[in-house]
Amino acid sequence: MRRFIFFWFLAVGLISLIGAAWIGRSMKLTATGFYESDVADDAAETVVRDAAEAVAHALDHGGVSTLHDLERRLDPKRKLRFFVFDPDLHEVAGGPAPESIRAFAGSLRSVGNTQLETSGGELAGSIVTAQDGGAYRVIVRVPAHKVAKAPVQAWSWSGRIAAIVAAAGLLCIWVAWRLSAPLARLSRATSLFASGDLTARAGAAAFPSRPPEYKKLAHDFDDMAGRIERLVDSQRQLLRDVSHELRTPLTRLSLAVDNARHAPESSVAASLDRIDQESERLNALIDRIIRLSRCEAFAEPPHRDIIECADFIESLVSDADFEATAHTRRVSMLRAETCRVVGDRELLREAIENILRNAIRYTPEGTAVTVDAYRERPSEYRIVIRDCGPGVPVEHLEAIFEPFYRAPQRKESPGFGIGLAIAKRAISLHQGTITARNVVEGGFEVVIHMPVSGACPR
Repeated sequence: MRRFIFFWFLAVGLISLIGAAWIGRSMKLTATGFYESDVADDAAETVVRDAAEAVAHALDHGGVSTLHDLERRLDPKRKLRFFVFDPDLHEVAGGPAPESIRAFAGSLRSVGNTQLETSGGELAGSIVTAQDGGAYRVIVRVPAHKVAKAPVQAWSWSGRIAAIVAAAGLLCIWVAWRLSAPLARLSRATSLFASGDLTARAGAAAFPSRPPEYKKLAHDFDDMAGRIERLVDSQRQLLRDVSHELRTPLTRLSLAVDNARHAPESSVAASLDRIDQESERLNALIDRIIRLSRCEAFAEPPHRDIIECADFIESLVSDADFEATAHTRRVSMLRAETCRVVGDRELLREAIENILRNAIRYTPEGTAVTVDAYRERPSEYRIVIRDCGPGVPVEHLEAIFEPFYRAPQRKESPGFGIGLAIAKRAISLHQGTITARNVVEGGFEVVIHMPVSGACPR
């Protein structure tokens, strides 16, 4: 941006300077022409008179040859030419004279008075008295004095000033348009977005590449608007999902209460059990929603603990295996390499436990969930949790990390579809990533990548 503005202001400045120099030179040349013309007119009379007397003296004392010597002394470059006539306009010296010069010699009237004429060449003439009492008409011809003529006839000073102002003005208008048009477009998009149109975009691709700051600003605005739109849409979807999830247990609670009121005493206990079950389900759902909201509220982990990965993962696997045995399943550890990760211990524990419980739920009875934790690169720790379940359709692999989302074949299973969403948010808070994929040999695995601490042993 700075270079762009500097360049165009420099261009306007140069046009102004060149125009000022143009006008100044024209004014100077015109003034110089007037000055030199006046000086030449005053000095020429004296010079021509003296030259004419010298010519007459040379002719009286040496003739034409002496006149030629005088011409060489007066004008070594042979730019001057002398024509000498007697009173009857007979040529005395100077060779054949053009009729214009003969006519000019005939126009001389007063003795001792110099006459000048500028017409296609500069003629000066004077009548001087010869030694024998006669008179010489001496004509001197030199090339016209070359004075640079300012073209004021074609370009008057006012015209030149108007041309410069017009050129600079047009350039300034173009620069102003170039600077303001992208801002106006961005302003319109901002106004639409502020009025509630979350689909409004500046259109960074249509912005000029120069200056680059505008294109980057539009790109950042489009990214920001896109993220806000997705966030608002996800919040709206979350509200719809929460309402839907709450509606089912509330409906069951209402039915159980109604049954308890109208059923015989022998059936009241069953209705109370149903009320208790649905209340627990509501509490669990609300607890999960609160945990998800807390994760969404954090911009970074609330606590920064140094976690020994091997011990941490082994304890999680041990607890998960204890839970899995109650469902005739197992959770086994393939390896747990030593490494340190900085983060919130409880948040990471909950994230990994959610993934393990999800794997235990979908792996068939009699099979095992495996956990493989190792250092993939010097700066990255990898945790792979694999089950033997049916997997997830490829088009749903990213969506399963959204709140309340459940793949089509898993909708009948227990749960609310919040566990993986909490896990993803918790891992993201630690600058990590979480992905899911189907295993070719059969099964489903979730992969966690976590940055390692600088103090991690190699």
